Amino acid sequence: SSDSCVFYQNVTNTLTFSNINGVCFFLLTVVINGLIKQRTVHTGVALGFVGLIKPFFFVLLLLVAIRKMWKSLGITVAVPIVFNILGYILVKDADVYRTTLVPYIRTPRDYANASIVGVGLGQHWPGSVVFFLRALVVVAALLAVFLAWIYYAEKPQIFMPTTSTALLLAAVLAGSLGQQYYTLFFVPVLATLKHWSWADGAVLGAAFAAILPINPFISSPNHVVGVILLSWTMLGWIVLLIGTVLIGGKNCWTTADRQGRPGAARHG
Repeated sequence: SSDSCVFYQNVTNTLTFSNINGVCFFLLTVVINGLIKQRTVHTGVALGFVGLIKPFFFVLLLLVAIRKMWKSLGITVAVPIVFNILGYILVKDADVYRTTLVPYIRTPRDYANASIVGVGLGQHWPGSVVFFLRALVVVAALLAVFLAWIYYAEKPQIFMPTTSTALLLAAVLAGSLGQQYYTLFFVPVLATLKHWSWADGAVLGAAFAAILPINPFISSPNHVVGVILLSWTMLGWIVLLIGTVLIGGKNCWTTADRQGRPGAARHG
């Protein structure tokens, strides 16, 4: 179908870095690699630029703080400030960004939006339900980071991909816009599968398997079908987030039970 052709063309363009999403994915890998190897400049510059393109990536500053890479944090903050100043000086009608684009970005849309607020608008959920679910995913992401820190603090090659995925999931789910291709930014967690049991991998694998096949059909002209598929994507992301929490929790529990004290794996 034409929808499928468009989808696969977009995937090809992304994976070959021919569009901005491929560039964002590349910068994300640079950030994660920099956090693992504590490369100050690499991490700061890459995170600054990817956050400049898509601000929800700035949630990864929490990992920069956990690694105590304060120079990286400073570089990350400086990059968007410097380029925004240059933009206001060099770009014609730059003030339109503040007066027109920023309000548009902040306004959630009820179409092609798999975030909680987007699905809520499409299905006419009460505001209290939307607020509760958004708060819940933020708490879940922070819990995933905490549990991963207890178990994997001395294994950054596991800690960074896992926690970056959890934080980005929360940022997208609780944010104003969640598009299906954002699933690409959750792929780094799959690089840690070799360190887990088959059950751990099955949880995350099932989430990705639930999300990916529906993308060619997401642009259905039928509003009802579109809302259902967007809801399915949102649920897949939530399952993926829950998976990062459960894996950390299970590993902490089994390690504490086996060694007789909480967090023993951190010092093993």
